[in-house]
Amino acid sequence: MNQPIALITGATSGLGGAVSARLAEAGWRLALVGRDGARLADVGPHDAVRIESDVSTSEGAKRAVAQNRSACPRHWSTAPAAR
Repeated sequence: MNQPIALITGATSGLGGAVSARLAEAGWRLALVGRDGARLADVGPHDAVRIESDVSTSEGAKRAVAQNRSACPRHWSTAPAAR
């Protein structure tokens, strides 16, 4: 099955939390990004990829993309690498 995947930042609360809940209901596979690992563990479906990172920094954003690429390589097979 070619299930779509969404990378959602700020997934532990607010808009990011609401978006992740709606996309999960719609059958999307989720890569959830948040700064607080404990809160991140409590959100989203059990099969979601969880990435603890602060994407407000360049290094944090690169780390989040790299971890998502590693966890979901099939979805990134034709995408350019993060710079």
